[in-house]
Amino acid sequence: LDQPMIVLDGCEHVTLRGLRLEASCGEGIVVRGGRQNRVAGCTVTNFGGTAIAIAGGVQNGVTSCDLSSLARSGITVSGGDRKSLTAADNYATNDHIHHFGRLQRSYAAGIHLSGVGNRVANNLIHDAPHSAILYGGNEHVLELNEIHHVAQETSDVGAFYTGRDWTTQGNLLRWNYIHDLGAMGAVGTMGIYLDDCDSGDSLVGNVFYRAGRAAFIGGGRDNLVENNLMIECDAALHLDARGTSRIKLDAAPGDSWNLLAKAERLDYKNPPWSTRYPKLASIMDNEPFLPLGNVVRRNVAYRCKRWLSAHGMDKYLDRVEFSDNLKTDDDPGFVDAAKQDFQLRDDSAVLQLPGWEKIPVERIGLYKDEYRTD
Repeated sequence: LDQPMIVLDGCEHVTLRGLRLEASCGEGIVVRGGRQNRVAGCTVTNFGGTAIAIAGGVQNGVTSCDLSSLARSGITVSGGDRKSLTAADNYATNDHIHHFGRLQRSYAAGIHLSGVGNRVANNLIHDAPHSAILYGGNEHVLELNEIHHVAQETSDVGAFYTGRDWTTQGNLLRWNYIHDLGAMGAVGTMGIYLDDCDSGDSLVGNVFYRAGRAAFIGGGRDNLVENNLMIECDAALHLDARGTSRIKLDAAPGDSWNLLAKAERLDYKNPPWSTRYPKLASIMDNEPFLPLGNVVRRNVAYRCKRWLSAHGMDKYLDRVEFSDNLKTDDDPGFVDAAKQDFQLRDDSAVLQLPGWEKIPVERIGLYKDEYRTD
């Protein structure tokens, strides 16, 4: 079979529950448009295409499913209108996705996320050659996911990856546990990879353990890196100024490095874009090639090889806001770092950082519900 096994097209209030789908060359389940459709507690394995696709609509999603042995991706979630910044509220939650990308070895992620206002939460994603989550668009929430043993066969890769767009603003990546990533080639692996001038994202309260260069800002602007734990990483933070040599504002509109053309297609100087993202609206008046407005505060780097990896940033580091970061090779007060219990004891030095917020590590990853009972 080279077509999807099940299709919901323009449906409303339909639940596919407790099904096992196996052995097909096509996609597993496709939900096109509609409203409040749900794929819950299903198993999809041994498929040649994407296991489950949520393609548009409103409040459609995948929850508590087990997806494995996939030639390509696990889940795709799209929806919402970028021109009007209208959210879809689609979701992928509490899903176990592993051993994917077996035929397409790169850019076939556990989850692909696009559009506006969707949520990816509490997923466990592991054992893959390339990325766990590839995302683009606006105002998504990616939280409480556990990701490990991805990037096993590739270099220049992120467990989370997005890039080459000024307009992918307002995304929140928080409370994720990213650990034990692969490390191939000279460029290596990143925990969260904001590539090629990606701007306006927030990385808050994530735990990185043996995750290459943990937080990577590749020339972008107005990104927030706050309240994260970086543990035994190659570098806690990477910053560079690649926009000064790579952005091509005079290139053809279809050139991927013409970041202005991408913004103009979304009418970025007028509402709702100008009111939602005023810094983006004025970017051409404020040194657009430079990595300005990034904030790095209240992060803890423990036994990292380097606190900061910075390329071409000598002239611009003083224009990054650094504050209240802790770099140490002494245990800052973890409950049991040897057993990867990175909760903080009451006497932890980290709790002395001004404004430190507790990371809810006990909530990260899969949870029991009516569909996932063990």
